Amino acid sequence: MSNKDTGYVINDLKKIRGQRSFDLQLYQGMAKLSSVVEDETGVVIHGIPLQLLNVQKGYITQSFLNFIYNKLYINPSTINVGYVSNQRTIEVSIFNGYFSSKILTSITYSDKQGVTVSNVTLPLLFSRLSLKILSIDIDSYGTDSINCTISFHFLNAETVTLVVNGNRSLPLPLSPNWSHGITETLEWKTNVHQSQTGAEQRVAMRLTPRRTFEFQTLIHKHERRQIENILFQNYLSSFSLPIYSDIGLLDREIKPGDKTIYLSTIGRDYHIGGNLTVIDGSNTIVGNIESIKNSSITLSEPIYTAVLKGAKVFPIKSAKLTEPPKIIRRTDELATAELRFLVVEKNDINVNVELPIYNNFYVLEQEPDWSDDVHVSCESMRREIDNQTGIVYYSDSANRVFSTQSHEFLINGRNKQLELRALFYALRGRQKPIFVPSFSNDCKLVDDATSEILDIEQNNMTETDLGGQFLRILLSGNRILYREIVNVKSNNKGGLRLLLNKKVAFMCQEVIKISIMRLCRLNDDKVVWEHLTDADGTARVNVTFREVRYELE
Repeated sequence: MSNKDTGYVINDLKKIRGQRSFDLQLYQGMAKLSSVVEDETGVVIHGIPLQLLNVQKGYITQSFLNFIYNKLYINPSTINVGYVSNQRTIEVSIFNGYFSSKILTSITYSDKQGVTVSNVTLPLLFSRLSLKILSIDIDSYGTDSINCTISFHFLNAETVTLVVNGNRSLPLPLSPNWSHGITETLEWKTNVHQSQTGAEQRVAMRLTPRRTFEFQTLIHKHERRQIENILFQNYLSSFSLPIYSDIGLLDREIKPGDKTIYLSTIGRDYHIGGNLTVIDGSNTIVGNIESIKNSSITLSEPIYTAVLKGAKVFPIKSAKLTEPPKIIRRTDELATAELRFLVVEKNDINVNVELPIYNNFYVLEQEPDWSDDVHVSCESMRREIDNQTGIVYYSDSANRVFSTQSHEFLINGRNKQLELRALFYALRGRQKPIFVPSFSNDCKLVDDATSEILDIEQNNMTETDLGGQFLRILLSGNRILYREIVNVKSNNKGGLRLLLNKKVAFMCQEVIKISIMRLCRLNDDKVVWEHLTDADGTARVNVTFREVRYELE
């Protein structure tokens, strides 16, 4: 008898009757012979030791049997349903990992809150190693917040739990009065710490802005009675607010059982896990979004009502009234309501800013709407010391002024509005700076430019004028150059000679205008967006930019 682990040939064994095992001589390990061996006699002859290669240490581990089996599983164990605008049904699975049958005897709820297990008849038998799918129904009516723990109790087995979290928002069946438009406000929060020299450290306290919508609506007859009751009885609740400016029209009809609806989603505020509403006359359908493509949206549940092509589709945001509704009853059946809603969801977009970059900062290229005036002023750090008896004394630690300039955007089309919205999101209120040209003809060229020198008419720009460090040069053919002013001197023609940081080459007749360009930030964290029509049409935005110290940024 031989053993490859020890390298010995065994010819003589002692009496071991009744023994289940005995030890052999060791060689780089252990060998054990387990059996009942008959009486034998003989001589032990040593063999040639074997050369063992790649000897490795190992550890005794438990088998997967102890990890996977003999327990119950529920998947998922936690569900966040987000904002619920209509009844939702979510499926969970329970797996019986025991090698014997288990019986589900009862289901308990920490706080039912309109959350129920719908497709279960108790007691429910789970065969060994079996899996069952259970449906969890979440009602759209109930408490504003959903926080329910469901416990599944089994006979002679452990209890498994499911936690359901989320919020509810009530449908709001009304339409805005577009003759007054819709006012949308984006509001960031920035802490600005300013030194005595005017240098700033700006800290964004919100990565996404707060978003409010303010509009007026006309309500008549049955709609008036319905809306008044909804608003007053549920003033503290969340509402499912359609984003009216992001209206879309169905490209195809919806047949009963369809989960995919076809419309353009580009530039509209849809997101996975959010909600939308389809309005076809008096028929209103609310659905939860499962996936999004440029030309279609797939819902988490099918639509069981036929909807005609051309029906209106809006994204939905959960929102709360910021103040009591202002309702004016014009007659016994007609009223107007002024409403202001604050969106209580995260407000973010995923769009790149399409603007030129100069010296690592964006450059604003859209001219202001010249149908309205552009207001230009300045701010300073001047302090007034007045003891009310002597001469007033003024001091300025920064020893300079910071120009301010209003800018009104009149934008047409969804793509342009989306680009401007992306810019404001990138600026984060007052936090991030941007180069803002004056868009005026600030420098009149008097001679052709062939080098780093520009000869211009006298405009009282001085070498110490730190506010005019950069130029935006607009040439024919929509060619645009950005240059930094290195020095300013008077020339022998009564004008000024500007030394630029880089060479330029153009003739006087090619120049449309040369504007002074300053590094600025928004002067306010609040951006007011006036929708004159939906986003496919026109909107107006009026902001003010304030200069910052470029050399200290």
